Amino acid sequence: MDYGLQLPKNKFDALRPGDLEQYLHKRGWVVAAESSTADVGVLYFPAQPDAEILLPRRREYGDYALRMADAIRTLAAVEQRSVWEVLRDVSGPSANANET
Repeated sequence: MDYGLQLPKNKFDALRPGDLEQYLHKRGWVVAAESSTADVGVLYFPAQPDAEILLPRRREYGDYALRMADAIRTLAAVEQRSVWEVLRDVSGPSANANET
């Protein structure tokens, strides 16, 4: 299954929520505390108020891979990079070393 990105579902299933959240924080994304829960983080990018990511913090959701794909697409658009580049950076060895 792909999500219009020519990437297999397993690429998104393999992403770790903590890695992506850490990546987002390092790049200036902010958690909307009033909207976030322990299960789903809502993050926004102050420089682009319309940019918002809903980050599943648990893999048990049936739509986990789809939500992660949405997050990567949004992040790629904000960073003006390809989805492949962002996916590589988020899932690379340096990201995996800091799993929470």
